[in-house]
Amino acid sequence: MQKLILKRRPFLVRLLRSYRGWRAAGMARVDAARAAWFMAFRAGWWEIAVVDFGGIGGVPGGRPLNTDDDFEMAVSAVLGDQMRRDKTLCVEVWSALSNVDWCNDVGDTASYSFRAAGDMIAAIIGRGDYMDWYCSGPYGVVSERVEAALAQQGWRRMTAEERE
Repeated sequence: MQKLILKRRPFLVRLLRSYRGWRAAGMARVDAARAAWFMAFRAGWWEIAVVDFGGIGGVPGGRPLNTDDDFEMAVSAVLGDQMRRDKTLCVEVWSALSNVDWCNDVGDTASYSFRAAGDMIAAIIGRGDYMDWYCSGPYGVVSERVEAALAQQGWRRMTAEERE
């Protein structure tokens, strides 16, 4: 499935973080962020791209590893070999991905449905499909070893304030 997305450039995130005039101008923070994004788009700081997007998941028979997805590649890099040997780690990863929002220092975010989380695990270990991992553990539970491994790659669980 292809989906039109807008890809941010990293320095735009720094612009938003440094945008301090929003309160003085009487703007709500959300309005200030929207204004900054609009200015950035007009200045050409956004690029429009069409990419393969596996966010909804559910590919029968499995899918290949998505090398364009930074989060998927981070999970594969730090946990891939262990996941191929240890099914309990795959269950922990499914639990940590399902309905959990992740972000990195650049401002990129990652969020997976139950199916998409199973799809990603099957792609990383190189066998099966999403149904092998669908609801294999409690959703939304992040184990310490998964959280620590993803932290090595710069990914962390988003707080409730960051999601708003």
